[in-house]
Amino acid sequence: MAIVKQINYKKITFLTGLGLILLWLGGYMSDQRTYSLEEMTAFLASCGTFIQSSYSSARPDRWDYFIVLVSAVIVLVTLYYSIRYLIKPDDQSSQIKYQILDEKKS
Repeated sequence: MAIVKQINYKKITFLTGLGLILLWLGGYMSDQRTYSLEEMTAFLASCGTFIQSSYSSARPDRWDYFIVLVSAVIVLVTLYYSIRYLIKPDDQSSQIKYQILDEKKS
């Protein structure tokens, strides 16, 4: 039997996210400038105006409907399987938990 080392995707995701945050903070910290409340408020107001003006004339495209449809299908399939396995789990007697329970009984 070959022993295959399993990849821990939670650790990889966490470390990648942590690295991205540190990269972002490194760029922010290297600025060495303090921003006043008035400057930050003016910047946020200009961002809001830009976003509103860019989306005011936008109409939904076919790709928008496609993306929403695909994500709705993914959500519904996930919901179906989560409810299915919550109500009736697919337990088999060869699972390790049954072996442990049988050892405790004897």
